[in-house]
Amino acid sequence: MLPTVGDLNVQALKRSTAKVTNSYKFLFILAILDYLNDTGFQSSQASLQDISERMLTSAWYRHSVFKLSFGKQDMISKTLGELSILPRSLKRKDVLQELSGMNKTQEIMRYVPYRFLRSFFEQELVGLSDGLVNEAVAKLADQRFDTTKPVYRFSADRKYVEFHPDWLKYFKVNYGVVEGWAYWEWLQYMQSKNPHVPAISNKLQSPNERTSIPVQHVAHWRTILKAYPQLRCIYSNQTLQPFALDHFLPWSFVAHHQVWILIPTVTSVNSKKSNSLPSLTYMEPFVRFQQEGLKCARALLGRKAWSNHAECFMYDLRLDDERSLLDYEKLGAAYQATLRPLRAIAERQRFASGWAYSG
Repeated sequence: MLPTVGDLNVQALKRSTAKVTNSYKFLFILAILDYLNDTGFQSSQASLQDISERMLTSAWYRHSVFKLSFGKQDMISKTLGELSILPRSLKRKDVLQELSGMNKTQEIMRYVPYRFLRSFFEQELVGLSDGLVNEAVAKLADQRFDTTKPVYRFSADRKYVEFHPDWLKYFKVNYGVVEGWAYWEWLQYMQSKNPHVPAISNKLQSPNERTSIPVQHVAHWRTILKAYPQLRCIYSNQTLQPFALDHFLPWSFVAHHQVWILIPTVTSVNSKKSNSLPSLTYMEPFVRFQQEGLKCARALLGRKAWSNHAECFMYDLRLDDERSLLDYEKLGAAYQATLRPLRAIAERQRFASGWAYSG
């Protein structure tokens, strides 16, 4: 719930993202908030070029790394498709720098700055043909800047927006709440466009850095591999000293570090596999390795520690008791039931599939 303050039309702000057919308005308000926060809420105006670059930067990460759909009518995906040459490893600030000055923003900004304000002038725009809305909104925002108090008005050349001082103060005081509201609205939209994709909320809220694998997962496997050095990499058959933890399905798809999806690999192999889906031939070795790891953990850990470790496997793989984790047939069936549909979704999202180690 957005807080109400004075005579600001907060309900109009809420209606600005209602009944949308594309992601522009969500990205637009989030880009405005991002800009204002970066400038310490001291700047009373922002260039539409800057805002559009921030929109593309935010969307690029979700499109290129997480491969989310923005909807068939959304020009964001088309524009970002033309920027696919940018490496996925770029940090947010580097993507913003790469996009700066690129002529990729005119189509995106043709309508959204005007249509975002439409909810502030609903009565005045009733019956107006679509082609006249932009000009009408711009004039109304300027004429009624001090009375209706829209979020902003446009500069004479339409290259900048000037924020109303009351809204500038509102966003500063309520930044966390407004940002949370905007993300929540965007989440509902993106879930409707990606109904079967896991962890959508994680993929929207984490645009800056990939989170690290928990240190306890690394320590867990280090203990097992020290006690059972015969365990070998399922991809290369090499010894696992040193090792890296690999997401059997890519992190950029699952967007979590749950222990049941992680498997030790040779460091160089993990790097080569990168963001790809492994060949189906690795499914059986993966399950057998996980079963061996569970057996080793059961032998090494105390009762309470073992139960805590087993809980994640049982919950996510939908197994009824700990004994099923040590039964290859039951564990394998659970992994098949869990991973095959996820893999099919990842393939439809155009994650590269069929990766195999080639030495």
